[in-house]
Amino acid sequence: MTLSSLAEKVRVDTTSGASEILISILRDLNRHIRDVDGLGRHELKEFAFSLHRAKPSMAPIFNLSNSILCLIEDHPQETIPSSLLRSLFTRILKREEAANASIATVANRMIDASRIVTISYSSTVVSAIKAMGENRKLSVMVAESEPGGEGRNTADIIASSGIETELIPDSIVASRSRDADAAIVGADAVTPEGVVNKVGTYALALATRNHRIPAYVLCSQSKLSPMAFTDVHMTGRRLGKNLCRMEQTFESTPLDLFSRVLTDAGVVRPVNLRSELKDYRKALAWQVSPLSAK
Repeated sequence: MTLSSLAEKVRVDTTSGASEILISILRDLNRHIRDVDGLGRHELKEFAFSLHRAKPSMAPIFNLSNSILCLIEDHPQETIPSSLLRSLFTRILKREEAANASIATVANRMIDASRIVTISYSSTVVSAIKAMGENRKLSVMVAESEPGGEGRNTADIIASSGIETELIPDSIVASRSRDADAAIVGADAVTPEGVVNKVGTYALALATRNHRIPAYVLCSQSKLSPMAFTDVHMTGRRLGKNLCRMEQTFESTPLDLFSRVLTDAGVVRPVNLRSELKDYRKALAWQVSPLSAK
């Protein structure tokens, strides 16, 4: 399997969550470098850019690409030794594989709620809800999350674990959220500008604020990024002479609409998170990249 095919594998994966995609590509990369002494810096640099291009709205993929580019900057030799790459990939992989369990523990302690509302699919959110359901009687409302309907998968998984679950249309999530004690959402990225997640997250966050219900973001540290993700635009399909259908998959919801961000490193207030992201190292290569990471 070539590096370009690994990037393509990431691009065509439209069902896995961001954390699952990160774990998968890290395992693939470790297998790829197992039988070679190293990889050329130009080849690695092009792979880092193509990887980010494959999923431009996913912070874990940008962060992995950025880590590769920083490693290249720190080691000016023409070939980057496999030992250095393996150390980098294994460190990120171990942290990500342990993240869901850590976040579930934090959520179980932090979120005092028996009625939860959520949206879309997040392996982190599912793990946390299942953990919470082991220690208390829990009921969960899950928005279907069109387009794509990922919420149906979430509802099936939660219900199969013995938790009372209600699958609801996106159109009533705002009104139904008044019956919840808390909202929990995952994230593809958490930036100083907001939480990038499935469309409908913004409406849910506004509704919980209106109903005075706390809303929490659950995500691993790999989702935190100073980069402004812009691949959240709408797409249109012409239906007739004066009619077109508009759809949007992702959107950015302002951080201030959330009570806390729960990560595998602990609980962070949105205002403090902005300050922490200022110290994030971004590779110099992004400044001259046509991808224009900001």
